Amino acid sequence: MPVITEWPDFFSSPNFESWQELNCSRTLQPRFQREVREMHEFALEEKLVQPRLAYSAIRVVNIAADCIRLENGIELSEASEIADKFSAADELILAVGTIGEGLEKAIAKMFQSKQAIKALALEEVSVAAIFEFTNAVLSSIDDFAQTRKLAASSPIYPGHGSFGIEQQRRVFDLAGGEEIGMRVLKTDMLFPAKSISLVFGLGQNLPRWNRKKDCETCKARERCRFRTPESLAA
Repeated sequence: MPVITEWPDFFSSPNFESWQELNCSRTLQPRFQREVREMHEFALEEKLVQPRLAYSAIRVVNIAADCIRLENGIELSEASEIADKFSAADELILAVGTIGEGLEKAIAKMFQSKQAIKALALEEVSVAAIFEFTNAVLSSIDDFAQTRKLAASSPIYPGHGSFGIEQQRRVFDLAGGEEIGMRVLKTDMLFPAKSISLVFGLGQNLPRWNRKKDCETCKARERCRFRTPESLAA
């Protein structure tokens, strides 16, 4: 189970504009944008972002309608979306990663000290950080796939489409999430909060899609706070 804890220069020059192009983002007023950039500098100075990733590549033995059998008797059940999209996969990669809880703690402390604008700005930084971290994970998985002389698909996340959030614990266990200090809560959510779990297919001619597509099909799209049309004003 590979573990990556070294991400040189990660998030040193965030592309805030890039993640704000997603359907789940919101438009920020110029004054608030300045606050966000100041909080980004603060996050770097205080080393609040600590990215780490654990993943496992497991050979596919058989794929049925809603179940994928992996080597050593491992199964992913109730996984019809993965079975359909990754039907040509030779292997699956199950991955979990986090940017740590430093930002969460700092945000809570700012709210407690009545620095709400700074706290909200730092929350925007944390969202941009997880967006950039996801990009970095995708690049790392692509590099790993090349060592297998294979290509990686786009990822599917627990809670997306027919792949239920209850599968998160299974992905976490197979990926080795405990090795990087993560855990799964009773609600099946990951801790720290700014964390991700992903399943990739490895093979030839596997599907890739634009990340905007994930917003369009996300079950949380109607209640996602980044879909609100209002702009923040400082």
